[in-house]
Amino acid sequence: MGFEVLTLEKMNVKTIYKVFEDAFTDYFVTFEKKPEMHIERWLSAGVDFALSYGVKKDQELVAFLLHAPREDFVMNLATGVRRDHHGQGLTGMMYQKALPDLRARGFLRTKLEVITLNERAIRAYEKAGFQKTRILRSWKGDLTDLTSSPEFRYKVLPPVLTAEHQGLIQHPYAFEQDQVTVTRRSGMLELHELRSEEKLCAYAIWNPLQMNLVQMEGEDEKALSTLLFRMQLQNEHVGMINVDEKKKVVNDFFERHGLKNFLSQYEMELVL
Repeated sequence: MGFEVLTLEKMNVKTIYKVFEDAFTDYFVTFEKKPEMHIERWLSAGVDFALSYGVKKDQELVAFLLHAPREDFVMNLATGVRRDHHGQGLTGMMYQKALPDLRARGFLRTKLEVITLNERAIRAYEKAGFQKTRILRSWKGDLTDLTSSPEFRYKVLPPVLTAEHQGLIQHPYAFEQDQVTVTRRSGMLELHELRSEEKLCAYAIWNPLQMNLVQMEGEDEKALSTLLFRMQLQNEHVGMINVDEKKKVVNDFFERHGLKNFLSQYEMELVL
């Protein structure tokens, strides 16, 4: 029996996870094998299984492509092929089915993120028509040499972003760090603000359980240093993923204060 390409709305999500775990064994980065964590990530990011695709062989799922819709585009949150089916063109098969469907539904673009070292996947996506649009850097390490300036007022609030916060953003956030995702995950996030008089000088969206910065913006190094010092992160191990390489203030700050750029990804886009 040959391969069958189908949508995933009737597929048990735990079955998809089993293929995910197999596909990402021995990957470029180690991931925690916790089904509930990854499934929660997919659902909170808005995966629509009717817009997601899989490949079956002998009634078993052997590949998947998860899409989350957002306005006029869909985001590929994960693509995986079971290791015993590598090299059989299954990613291409799924895109042959997916792209006409997405066009018919009115989507204008599809996006994805891929590790810059993953040359095999990059070639497959470029063959499907994707083009690189930007580089996203991921950071982790122990924050050091933070200082605090007394001119600033610090406050912790619910994670509700306003036009004032948006005004500090010079380059858009990646899909899983943008305002929609922050709203969806607001129950587990905090907003930390720094002001001089009434002017917003820096802010961070913080996940205290994961010790992870989801968003961070600041006017300069002094504001960022004060913000993180007031958040009591001096010498703490923290991370922030998918920082646009053009965010010079943030990237330079991390590099000077103990964090390492442990991973970089291309954001890639295909116009439908």
